[in-house]
Amino acid sequence: METKQKQAGWGFWILWIVASAVGIFLGFFAGFYVGALGNSLGDMLKYALVGIEIGLTVGFMQWLVLRRHLHGTGWWIPTYAAGICCLMIMGPINAPLVASGIVALCGAMTGTLQWLVLRGKVSRAGWLILTNSAGWGLLCLLILNVPSNLEGDLMAILMLSTAAAMLGAAAGGVMVWLLRQPAPDT
Repeated sequence: METKQKQAGWGFWILWIVASAVGIFLGFFAGFYVGALGNSLGDMLKYALVGIEIGLTVGFMQWLVLRRHLHGTGWWIPTYAAGICCLMIMGPINAPLVASGIVALCGAMTGTLQWLVLRGKVSRAGWLILTNSAGWGLLCLLILNVPSNLEGDLMAILMLSTAAAMLGAAAGGVMVWLLRQPAPDT
């Protein structure tokens, strides 16, 4: 199968940030409804469904940007669903360092799945593992330690959308760099 690789630049980076933030915002908004529907299912299954829904939304939004540069990347969508599902089933963890470590592991898992999607299409795709692990873990630590005057669901959506934009900026920069690398020999 032929791999189309198009040069990425500032436009790609900005779209990646927007896709990440909008994906989290829409995903959490819809996740409240999925969670309400799943109240009778038990917490773990409910959190898993919400995580899958949020991950599918973020993954889809990012895929809309990525597909313009690489064909055959549809599996990008479920990679994010798996990562966010992993996060959600962990539930609330009160110790910020422990939570950040678990989130970093979920980020590494997501990065590994994304590497599997991109490994034959871009050189050095393994950097996604480190990017996701470090980015997710550091942002979790930041979110858990930033005081806020906002309460409840609104705070969660705004904080996570901001965090997604920040992670999108870092991950988008790595994606631009990856897309500028020579295509791997196949």
